[in-house]
Amino acid sequence: MFYVNATRVRDRVKALAGAAEPAPTAVVLDIGVNSELDITSAEVLIELTGTLRSAGVDFALAELHTSLLGTARASGFLDALGDDHVFHTIGQAVDELSLRGGVRVP
Repeated sequence: MFYVNATRVRDRVKALAGAAEPAPTAVVLDIGVNSELDITSAEVLIELTGTLRSAGVDFALAELHTSLLGTARASGFLDALGDDHVFHTIGQAVDELSLRGGVRVP
């Protein structure tokens, strides 16, 4: 995810979450392919976090590289997301959110 495709990623996540049956209780975005986080992407992720959560859908990240943490903090994205919504793996995210009641696992 980077500034060129950030809104496309946001729109796709919103479309998939909105069309899912049953409605999801959480979305986990695997951000592991990113080695950098630009300010546009951070702003779009802040917006996506708010949009999903206002719809009752929790949002978390998996595979966030340490190199992204500085920008994620400076942009306010980690404040919006919450440190407790950043996970090393998708499996860890699903397990933890399931325990919190935020994921329905089929």
